[in-house]
Order: sequence, then structure tokens, then C-alpha cells
Amino acid sequence: MDVPEQVRRIDYDNGFYLGPVGPDGATEEGAGMFVWRSGEVYEGDFQNGTRTGRGKLVWPDGTEYEGDFRDDARTGRGKICWPSGDWYEGDFQNGTRTGRGTMHWASGERYVGGFVAGQPQGRGVRFTATGEIDFSGNWDRGVPVR
Repeated sequence: MDVPEQVRRIDYDNGFYLGPVGPDGATEEGAGMFVWRSGEVYEGDFQNGTRTGRGKLVWPDGTEYEGDFRDDARTGRGKICWPSGDWYEGDFQNGTRTGRGTMHWASGERYVGGFVAGQPQGRGVRFTATGEIDFSGNWDRGVPVR
């Protein structure tokens, strides 16, 4: 397989990068891929050597995140799916569910509302698997405030 000149492989102790580089010839820049020795794989945008822009990150256990990255962190809008069948779509900040989003459980239940540090926080609604409202109101660290 011929690799275009603008695509480079850069080896690191923890894995390797494959993609375009900046003018210095050594900094990840543009749409590329990083593969960690641990088995994680990122495909997406790089800017000044960091995952910044849109991308997809896959963990060895099958967990997948697709969405925004900033300075190597899941920050912005995105969707994460776990092997259990649970998934979340919404805001992320520094790798955690923070902001507005929807958490779906494999059981069919879902929560729509605010999140802080991965937990329901502020206004939100929890729905049963049949779509009925189970709780609507304020949440504090993942617990409904009754």
C-alpha cells in the first residue's frame, strides 16, 4: 500500500499517530488516527498536536464516543455508547457528561435534562420504558429532589 507523502507515521511510547503533520513535520495536524498500545483508537481531527475538532474514540471494551474534542478532551456535543446498550447524547466538558443531554438505558428508561460531572443535576425528567413520566423536577447529584 502506498502512503501519500503528506501522511506520516509518528511512533510514541504509548502508541502511534498516522496522518498529516504541520509545517514542522512532527506535529499532528488535520484528519488522522492515533492508536494506543492499550487498544484505544481515535480517528478524527487534530490541531497543534491535540485531538481538537470532530472525532471518534473507541475503547477496547467496545465503548464508542463520537463528537467534539478540544485539547485532547471530550468537550462540546457528542454521543457515547456502552457495550451494555446504554447511551448518552448531549454536552460534554473535559470528558464528563456536563450540560444538557439525554441518557438512555438498555431497559428503555431515559432521563432528559441537566448533567454535572456525569450525574443528573438541576431540571430534568425521567421516563419509564413505556414512555410515562416517572419524575419531573429538580435533581441533585443524580437523586430526584422530592
